[in-house]
Amino acid sequence: MEKLKKISLMIFLIILLGSINNIILANESGINETPYIESKIETKEVENEELEVTLTINNFKNIGDGVNAYTGILYYDNSELELEKVISDGVWNAPTYKVMENNKGAKIVGTSSEFLNKEGKVFTAIFKRKANKENYNIKFEFAYKIDGTIQKVELSNANNKNDVKTENKNKSNKVIKQIVIILSIVLLIVVVITIISEVKTKGAKR
Repeated sequence: MEKLKKISLMIFLIILLGSINNIILANESGINETPYIESKIETKEVENEELEVTLTINNFKNIGDGVNAYTGILYYDNSELELEKVISDGVWNAPTYKVMENNKGAKIVGTSSEFLNKEGKVFTAIFKRKANKENYNIKFEFAYKIDGTIQKVELSNANNKNDVKTENKNKSNKVIKQIVIILSIVLLIVVVITIISEVKTKGAKR
């Protein structure tokens, strides 16, 4: 009887350890398969004291059919730049935009008539330059929706850093960590109970 208990306990521990390992592996695999789009903004001075700011996207990974919409805010210094217009590039429809009340940014929304998964320009914002500088501080915070997943991106022309924040991935990671912690606690409790039981059994035999 005692031998059967030990065998059952060992099987339970193996299953529990396997479950923890599978959850961790599944989580790592999920991170690798997270939808991803590389983006950058480029600035170029043109004639008539104008500045062109272009958003491009490329390096698509795991996005299924693709994307067909985006929304975001283009931030800039209104003492240096004045937004004149925003035009579409490639197969994107003409975006709608509105300068914010503080005049330090503009909300931009764009769509495409089809799902896209090829690199190219998304839009070009044209500014009137109020000041002549080598570098203008411009930042674009925007989001795509890919297969129900919201992917937030923050870009700056200063470093062209592609900082991707995926909401669903963060929520999923939190849930996975909680499950692993709970299973680990259960495993620890089982091990402690087993040790105590073994000590009591040996003590009773003596």
